[in-house]
Amino acid sequence: MSVQDIEVLVVGGGIMGVCTAYYLRQLGHEVGIVERKTIEAEASGRTAGSIALQNKHLHLVPLCIGGIKTWKELEREVSGLEFTASGGFRVAETEEDVRILDRDLPAQNELGLDIRRLAPREVRDMASYLSRELKAVNFCPWDSHINALGATKHIADRAKQQGVEIFCHTLVKDICWRSRDLVEVDAGHIRFRCRTLVLAAGVWTEKLAGRIGVRIPLRLRINQMIVTPRVSRVIDHMITHARGILTLKQLACGSILIGGGWQGRGDLNHDEKKPAFASIVGNAAVAVRVVPALAKIEAIRTWAGFESRTDDKYPVIGALESKENVLVGTSCIGGYVAGPYIGKLLAQVIHEGKSEMSLAPFSPGRFR
Repeated sequence: MSVQDIEVLVVGGGIMGVCTAYYLRQLGHEVGIVERKTIEAEASGRTAGSIALQNKHLHLVPLCIGGIKTWKELEREVSGLEFTASGGFRVAETEEDVRILDRDLPAQNELGLDIRRLAPREVRDMASYLSRELKAVNFCPWDSHINALGATKHIADRAKQQGVEIFCHTLVKDICWRSRDLVEVDAGHIRFRCRTLVLAAGVWTEKLAGRIGVRIPLRLRINQMIVTPRVSRVIDHMITHARGILTLKQLACGSILIGGGWQGRGDLNHDEKKPAFASIVGNAAVAVRVVPALAKIEAIRTWAGFESRTDDKYPVIGALESKENVLVGTSCIGGYVAGPYIGKLLAQVIHEGKSEMSLAPFSPGRFR
């Protein structure tokens, strides 16, 4: 077994881990990423790429605003991201949906989202493709989308060019916390010795933290998506639903991605995730009701991916209380939206001992 000394080791090659490494390297730190598969192989490469704010819980909006601002920064620094600041609609199909939009709107605008209710004529002028059966439509200029199939890889490639070491197909088997200046990570053929460790391994973070006696309870979700062939332009905006049962956008290549948190099936221990037929039908039905033109377009592929949630729906971000040189970044509803900003905040904590946004509500210590 070889031994490698490195200042900061990040476990996890998703958007949070990659961006933590990216920003740490910009701050002058020696950084490595360890990934059990390949960069973007799990949740960050299996998301539909929705970068929306209207469908987020209010307590996550500031974090997600930071995420969108960071995505825009990355778009200027990293080629190939296909970030599209389209603006977006949140739609209501029923009177109960309308009440949800009415309930959320004042608090959302207090947070600076600039959302407005569209008159029927405005809806027809801006998006004639939306169903005329919709009860209400809100528009948010922040809502965007990105091609998630490759975005994290592009950032990782840029980080590697800048000096970040990336170890793919490297499974962490054990972690040993020695002191505030030393953590040892056993990855089979390599033993890493680092001053600071970042656990950004999605749902696997629970098991990794348990190796050093820290409890971070995460619930597994298996989200699934649907994609169409490349077709002529149908949808010009990001679309979400009042009940959180639809995300819809069309990529620059022409493919239309349909999501919305519909659950597949699978097993974490066997690394199995599969779409569920009932969820495919249900998700497609909502999409067709909202955009009727989709009824004439076939779906060519579905897929599913692991995601983790905490019971309180808050992400887990920050340093461990008893082991301050071990930090965690995981389990965020809208984690792909906020992911780059979470990475930046973790980099700030490691570099300066504090971050520009308070991470106290998201502390791993809340589970003790």
